[in-house]
Amino acid sequence: MARLERRRVIHALRVWPPRRTEDGDKVGTYTLWIYMAEWSIKKARREIAHCESSDKKIHRAAEVLTGKKLESASLTSFVAKRRLRHGAIFRFEGGYHLIAWACLKGDDDDDIFSLHSPDACISFHRDGALISEPSTRE
Repeated sequence: MARLERRRVIHALRVWPPRRTEDGDKVGTYTLWIYMAEWSIKKARREIAHCESSDKKIHRAAEVLTGKKLESASLTSFVAKRRLRHGAIFRFEGGYHLIAWACLKGDDDDDIFSLHSPDACISFHRDGALISEPSTRE
């Protein structure tokens, strides 16, 4: 299940256990893909892994997040090396954080992340565009 390409997809993180509402709607199956981004996974203030870590360390850190409840997601912008960069902070249960920010090189429409839910796919592009599309998964 783990995808360990260093500056590409680190892992398909499944968050929130799947369930159905009383009306039969699917809720809870979310998959987070980190794509063309630099990133860091932390618990409290201690870094567990980052985009340049060994494959083994990346895999362990991604497995720690798999199945955790995603408590919040925040989008952010900042200036680094005289360029506006965009990023996101994902907070998970247990005090875990995944921080991802756009690589310096790449195309404007490269995804920093995409979050797939039962109903939609939300992507945050390197240029700061936030795109929501209907889900294509069953």
